[in-house]
Amino acid sequence: MGFSISWIAVEGVGKDDLLARLDLVDSGFPDPENRAKFSFAELPSGWLLIYSNRFDYASPKRIAAASAGGFALGCAVEEHGQRGPGLQEWRSRLAGQP
Repeated sequence: MGFSISWIAVEGVGKDDLLARLDLVDSGFPDPENRAKFSFAELPSGWLLIYSNRFDYASPKRIAAASAGGFALGCAVEEHGQRGPGLQEWRSRLAGQP
């Protein structure tokens, strides 16, 4: 059991412009449980957040497209739990540039 998600947070870019760059459309329907493939939030800080139920959505190409004229961060999380004899129980990995 587990989950795989990713998100892109953007500052300095308007909502309509960001959605157009990422080929997304605001449905106008709330998704508090993140059941849709994509969810969108406007944070109190002014940042915009695109949340995806796909691990690979926050790709370097999409982060670059989202950041034009602003600043963007991307994150991908894949968590799966398994327990049993001889199984690795926990691991953390950071993939990035120094």
